[in-house]
Amino acid sequence: MDQEGSADSFLRDVSSENTEGKAVEEHSEKQYPGCRRNRICRSMWLWLSFFSMGLANSQRGPAFLDIQMITGTTLQQAASFFTASFVGSVVGSLLGGVVYDVISQTLFLGVSLLAHAVLTMLTPFCRLYALMAAVSFLVAVFGGGVSTAVNADVLRVWEGRGGVAMQGLHFSYALGGVIAPLITQPFLAPRDDNIIFDNTTFARPFLSLPSEDGFEVIMLDWKNASGQDSREVS
Repeated sequence: MDQEGSADSFLRDVSSENTEGKAVEEHSEKQYPGCRRNRICRSMWLWLSFFSMGLANSQRGPAFLDIQMITGTTLQQAASFFTASFVGSVVGSLLGGVVYDVISQTLFLGVSLLAHAVLTMLTPFCRLYALMAAVSFLVAVFGGGVSTAVNADVLRVWEGRGGVAMQGLHFSYALGGVIAPLITQPFLAPRDDNIIFDNTTFARPFLSLPSEDGFEVIMLDWKNASGQDSREVS
């Protein structure tokens, strides 16, 4: 009897929660006509924002050798760019959670996305080591703020019932991450897996960059991972 009573009580609680949820949704729809349509449009805008985030953040991996070459840094020095990004992401997430509750959510997302996009476009022009590290940090700060705000906005818009919207949000980010290497590849410096020297073919990749005297060939010697690459001008 106790088990049957517990089961009945559980079913009544579930039914009551479903009824209240439907009542809240109907009340919202009556009070704000087109509320569901607005939620869907808002969710699609958030999906697009997260797609652009995944597209931008996933370009650093394929372009790592080019970033190292642009800044003239060793492997150990270039790895610090990723460290700066991770630290910036933590800082941005913390700051984003505070600012999100203070100013307009739409304004905050718009400004953060714009700053993230501008700094990402400036990345290839940062030839100084300190400047590249600073830009990497700032890109991650704005990215962390956007990530926090977008996830919170989905929960706010759907009032805790946005499971599908949340799944679509992270699917959009993953989709941007998959497409990013395909978009980045044509803009990377030329590479070749084989070098012919003294009638012998070696599997030594190199980067070929335009220079005043022709092309500057940067040999990538895996045995010398400290970054002291041999350079030849042809």
